[in-house]
Amino acid sequence: MSVPKLTSLLKQSEITDHEEILAAASATLKTNKNDIDAQHVKGVALLKLDRFQDAVQAFEAGGEKLKERATLEYAYALYKSGRRKEASEIAHSTTSRGLQHVEAQALYSLEEFLRASELYKSLSQEVYDDNVADLRVNTLAANAQLQWNNLGQHVEEKAMTRGDFEAHETVYNTACGSIARGELGQCEVLLTRARSLCENLQDLSEEDKATELLPIILQQIYVLTRLGKVDEARQLVGTLDASEAMDDLTRYLVEVNSQAAQLDTANPYLLERQLQKHLDGLDTFAFQKAVLTRNHYALNLGAKKYPGTIKSTQAEMRKQPAGTTDAVTNTLSVINAAAHGENRVGKQALKHIAPLMELRPDDIGLVLTVVQLHILASNPNCAIELLEVLSTASHWTNHSEDLTPGATHLLKAAGSALLESQDNADHVLAKEIFGKLYDGDNFDKYAAAGLLAASAHSSIAVDRSSLTPFEKLTTGINAEELEYAGLARRSTAQPTAGSRKRQADSEIQRTKPRKLRKSKTPKDFDPTKTPDPERWLPLRDRSTYRPKGKKGKARQAMLSQGAVTGGDSDNSRSATPGAEVMKAKTGQAGGGYKKKKQSKGKK
Repeated sequence: MSVPKLTSLLKQSEITDHEEILAAASATLKTNKNDIDAQHVKGVALLKLDRFQDAVQAFEAGGEKLKERATLEYAYALYKSGRRKEASEIAHSTTSRGLQHVEAQALYSLEEFLRASELYKSLSQEVYDDNVADLRVNTLAANAQLQWNNLGQHVEEKAMTRGDFEAHETVYNTACGSIARGELGQCEVLLTRARSLCENLQDLSEEDKATELLPIILQQIYVLTRLGKVDEARQLVGTLDASEAMDDLTRYLVEVNSQAAQLDTANPYLLERQLQKHLDGLDTFAFQKAVLTRNHYALNLGAKKYPGTIKSTQAEMRKQPAGTTDAVTNTLSVINAAAHGENRVGKQALKHIAPLMELRPDDIGLVLTVVQLHILASNPNCAIELLEVLSTASHWTNHSEDLTPGATHLLKAAGSALLESQDNADHVLAKEIFGKLYDGDNFDKYAAAGLLAASAHSSIAVDRSSLTPFEKLTTGINAEELEYAGLARRSTAQPTAGSRKRQADSEIQRTKPRKLRKSKTPKDFDPTKTPDPERWLPLRDRSTYRPKGKKGKARQAMLSQGAVTGGDSDNSRSATPGAEVMKAKTGQAGGGYKKKKQSKGKK
């Protein structure tokens, strides 16, 4: 086909068959392989047919001249074929708006979310003929990834706009940001909204709608499981179909979330073998890989594979320097400690885990694990001593140039605690902490407020325009109403001496008598009768005791105190029997014994 015929073919606006266009361009290149127009048309047709690898080869076959002419198409072909680094570099070389979109997409895939977010923010400031909705979706996706990777301080806009509630993509991406911040209750509401919007779409086929719904339902299962709503999560598991997933990662996540909702009834040995089989070779983001790796080690601990877990976690931990604050490495350290303790808790776990601190004194994850075990064992003093040995705030202020977001939050908490101290040295350290934080980020309101609070007795140059005005904070507060209605006023009357006296127990009357338990009362207990005050004494020691028989009465008289002795009156008896009585008793006892012996002798 000649070039004029190809040109006339392309001018026909009704042509939608890219195969026909590709065939026409290929026929033209057979007659003239250096025809740059035909090469360009062929590359675009291959892109339209999703043959990205062939498109890259077509553009590279055209040489540098074709690459300069079709920079956007070439960069997009590289991005879609997996060569994202090259695509980012080519797109960054020009300021074309289309190439900025490609660069942002490539940076997102390369997990350079901060640069991608900045590009989307720049593109959003000047909206042209490109799709505003798609730009908003991509911006929210980049913001969610920043929060997943502990870079949420760079996300300026966390609240949703009214337009964000109208599309399921924007609602879903906002829900992902809520998950990253730990706002699971809000996320549950947003995911329900996203699912409802997607199910009511009219311009999607049932197959496309099922594909769009799958990640939303996956996140719902995860959130419901985290919230403890296991029954609702299990109901959603029944609606999942892994065959609807577009890639291997989504299919694997379907399997993981399905098993997580039924973890209490699963066999840990079979579950570990089943999930590990499909984990290798998945194309995941770093935070996804960290979570899936933790799941893998948790299953190993459940299957009691302690030696293998210790060996593999130690190999990964050696790749980082000692004392690192990397969250992934410290999580592996906690798993390593659990493997050494063989899933024990409390004091039994401390016996096996605490000796590891001699080998790894700078292991933050290990120290924090031991601290938590001491707290669970009600040993707060030991926990405090370990934290004091581990690090101090002054150490981290000297290394503020490489602070991670987690260390920044810890410094803010330490500075706030130091401000409450009565020691001037603590105030000086708090001022130093907030000063370093403010120098690192002048837009940090918390650091600015802390620096002002620590510098109350001195002047300090702080941009107060970023802080909320005092008048706005106190709007609607009436000090007089608080004083008269909400605060206790000190009485001016002098209390009398009697008012300071504690009320006697006899003056305190119970409004309602205490009900006695039936098991605690005697068999014939009558609450209307006064109990016998001598009921706690032995029966013979009570004043109402009257012995039976002559011997009992004589013994009672003998043991009584204060009785009159030596009297001959008939109406009174001596307290102690006379000598004759004792003789008679002794004789009677001896005679009885003799008679018994005699009768035995007669036999």
